[in-house]
Amino acid sequence: MAWSFELGSINLQIENGTNMAKHNFKKLEIWMAGLEISKMIYTLTDKFPQREQFALTTQLNKSGVSIPSNIAEGSFRTTNKEFSRFIDISLGSSAEAETQLVIAEWRGYITSIQLRNVLDKIDSFQKRTIVFKENLKRKQ
Repeated sequence: MAWSFELGSINLQIENGTNMAKHNFKKLEIWMAGLEISKMIYTLTDKFPQREQFALTTQLNKSGVSIPSNIAEGSFRTTNKEFSRFIDISLGSSAEAETQLVIAEWRGYITSIQLRNVLDKIDSFQKRTIVFKENLKRKQ
């Protein structure tokens, strides 16, 4: 028998008498920010040339999707230490996306204004995610 209780961004599930705390990723600001970055990336890559379909377009879309996806996946791990590892992967994906966006601007696929807009979102995401991770570490 399983019971589920929600307390803010923490979802407590009790299964067979054991307590497994999980974060509700859908309520995390960092997940929402990552999702917004992913949407921005898809909007930009929709306009990339066809010749990039299996190269930069795919790479950039994958790194963009990886940002919120790793937060979601990590939120279902049983310890904050495990969750923190997925936060690191998400941060790495955001750095990967940054690099690929700079290349896209260098290749003329996006403007410097478009680049700045998405890099500002990524920078804000990274700062908030690092703070979230530090708070998570204190709760271990």
